[in-house]
Amino acid sequence: MATVTIAPGQRLSPAEAAAYVDDLGARVIAYAKERVGGSEFMRDCSVGTLPKDLIQLFWLNWHAYVFEINTIYSATLQRHVAFFKRNIDLLAPLTEKIADELMNPAPPGHLLIVWKQGEIFGLTQQQMLDYEMIAPCQAYLDWFRGILYDGTPTEFYACSFTEEYVGYWAQQFREGMAKMGYESARAMYFTLHEEADLKPHQNAAGLYARRHRVQDG
Repeated sequence: MATVTIAPGQRLSPAEAAAYVDDLGARVIAYAKERVGGSEFMRDCSVGTLPKDLIQLFWLNWHAYVFEINTIYSATLQRHVAFFKRNIDLLAPLTEKIADELMNPAPPGHLLIVWKQGEIFGLTQQQMLDYEMIAPCQAYLDWFRGILYDGTPTEFYACSFTEEYVGYWAQQFREGMAKMGYESARAMYFTLHEEADLKPHQNAAGLYARRHRVQDG
């Protein structure tokens, strides 16, 4: 894979900027497919051999991550307010993302899907809310928080390069769930993320609203 390089302070044309971003995105996906998709956990998931207690342990930590990462993204509007005043054209995409996370399929947002999937895995909402993350998972969340408060806007928003890979990860997880007896309707979180993260982002909010509307939490 050819790497696109730029010199410090170099200004890019729109075409050059697009090529640079595409290169970064491709490298992130390749790295994630190797480190995440090729991990022992995901290999076992792919062949349908993950034990239920391990799935539950993963989901308890994933729920805690999703709950907090969404609040971290919400905090970016205040943390980077000066940046958005200078780049006002970027304000709409950020607020759209925050609104999608918190409003679809209904308030309080994507957590409704996470709770429903957890219940399918045999967990209660209270179990998910009360759970304290294990140290490695907490460290990953703290990394995001640290970049928000100690890094630059560029460094923080570069973290969003992982979102496209979430679609590939969800696809791999959904296929593994099918081998364990979880058809698409019982692997709703993964089905929705596979579609939303592998399609243009402008379609993502509509997917959550049109499919699997969740009522009463």
